[in-house]
Amino acid sequence: MKAICSQIFQVLKPGGKLVCGAPHPMMFAASSNIDLRLGDYCKTNEPEGGLRVDPSAYFKTISDYIETLKGCGFKIVDMKEARSPSFRSHTHRSDFPNHLVFDVEKPKNSATNAGLNSIPCKIAWSSFERSNPERALRLDLPENAAAELHCLATELVRRGVTSDTYCPTDEDVAHLENVVAFAGKLRRHLSQDVGAAHVRRLPMEPEDDLKVSAAIAKLSYYILCSLVGRVDGGARGRLFDVRDARLDAKKQDNVLFSVSQGEAPWHSDGASVDRSYDAVGLFCIHPAEEGGISFVSNAASAFEKLKSRLPGFLMHELLRPIPRDVMENGKGIGVEGGLKKLSRTQDVLVLRSRYNSYPIFVEEAGGGGERRGRLRFRYMRHWIETGHRKAGLTISPLLRIAMDALDAALDEETVFDGRLERGEMFFCNNNLFAHGRSAFVDSGPGPRRHMVRAWIQLQELS
Repeated sequence: MKAICSQIFQVLKPGGKLVCGAPHPMMFAASSNIDLRLGDYCKTNEPEGGLRVDPSAYFKTISDYIETLKGCGFKIVDMKEARSPSFRSHTHRSDFPNHLVFDVEKPKNSATNAGLNSIPCKIAWSSFERSNPERALRLDLPENAAAELHCLATELVRRGVTSDTYCPTDEDVAHLENVVAFAGKLRRHLSQDVGAAHVRRLPMEPEDDLKVSAAIAKLSYYILCSLVGRVDGGARGRLFDVRDARLDAKKQDNVLFSVSQGEAPWHSDGASVDRSYDAVGLFCIHPAEEGGISFVSNAASAFEKLKSRLPGFLMHELLRPIPRDVMENGKGIGVEGGLKKLSRTQDVLVLRSRYNSYPIFVEEAGGGGERRGRLRFRYMRHWIETGHRKAGLTISPLLRIAMDALDAALDEETVFDGRLERGEMFFCNNNLFAHGRSAFVDSGPGPRRHMVRAWIQLQELS
C-alpha cells in the first residue's frame, strides 16, 4: 500500500485527489475461525519450527492506514466504513463493515513543506574566503563531539537500531551536548556564513567487519544530520547509499548519476517543481579505487558574474520556467513496477515533463533591511535536455548558449576540488551551490566506492 500510494502521490498534481480502499480491521474480529486470536497468536509467535510470525503482517489497525497515507504526504479529507454486498463468507457476518474507504488529497501547498516556502538569502564570500576556500570550508568535528557520536551509535547498533529505525530520545540528546553545539555551528555555516563545509574526523571502525562498520558510521552520520536540520526522507529514504549499480544515467531512463561510475556534471540535488532541498550532505564510507573527485562551485557568485556578462535576452533563459525530466522516488535504478511503467509511457511523460517546469535561477530583491537579496538555484543540464525531449520540445539555441555560459561560470567559481576519504563529509547549501563528480573506477578486489547522501531542510530551524 505504501509503495503504491507513494507513486501515486508523486504523479498527482497539488490538489489532486485519490480514493482508496483497504480491508477493515473488523474483518478479523468478525471471523469465527481465524486462528490468530489472542491465545492462538501467542502459540503462533513461538519460534518452534524456526518460524516467527510478525504480528503487524496480520493485525493492521486504522492507525496503520492513517500513518501510511500521511507518511506518503497525503491530507486525509474523509474516511468511511463500507460494506460490500457481494462479499460473502461462512465465517463473516454480512452486517459487519469489511472495508475502509479513504478520501485523500495531495496538498495544494505541498511545496510549502518541500523546501519551497522561502527563497534563501544570498551568501557573499569575502575576498579572504575567495582567496582561501579550503580554509573557509574546513570545519573539523571536535574530538569530544566525535566521541559522543561514536559511543551512542555503537551502543544503538549493538541493540539492533539502524539509521532507518532510529528515533531520538531526550536521554540521547542529553548525551550529545557537544554534538548539538557543533550541529548548530554547521547549520549557521550552511545557511548564513559560508554556504558549504568540509567536515572531517567522524570516527570509523576498522574494516574487519564492513557491515558493522558501515552501520555505525551511517547511524553517526544520520544523528549529526538530524541535529543540523530535518532529514528529508520523502523521496529516497533517510539516507541514500551512493554506490555503483553498473548503470548508465545518460543512456537509461530514470537512472541517477549517483548510481553510475560516469561523470556527474554540475548540478543541484533532488529538485522538482514541487520540491527542493535546502542542503545536501555526502559522507564517505569508502572512496573509489581511482577517480571520484568531488567538485563544488558557488552558484551565487556565478550568477552575479553572468548578470554582468550576458545580455538581458540570454539571462532571461536562465530565469524562465524550463521543462525538466521527471525522476521517480526510490532507488533511481530504472523503471520497476507496473504503475511506474505506466506513469513513464511517452504520452504521460509529455504532460509530466511540461508540468515539471521551473527556472534555473529565481532572484528576489532584499527587503526589511536585507542587502544581499535572495536566490534559489536548481540545475542539471542533462535533465533539462532529456526533459525537453520527453516533452516533445526543442531546446532553444539561446538556452544552450546561456547554459554554456553558466557551466563556464561554475567552472570559474569552483571552491572545492578533491577526493573525500573515509570519515569525511561535505555539506553544501543546495540552493546556492552546485556540485559534481568525476568518473571513477573500482576494479580491484577491495571494498568498492560507498558514499551516503542526506537531504536536509534548514529553513524550518533558521
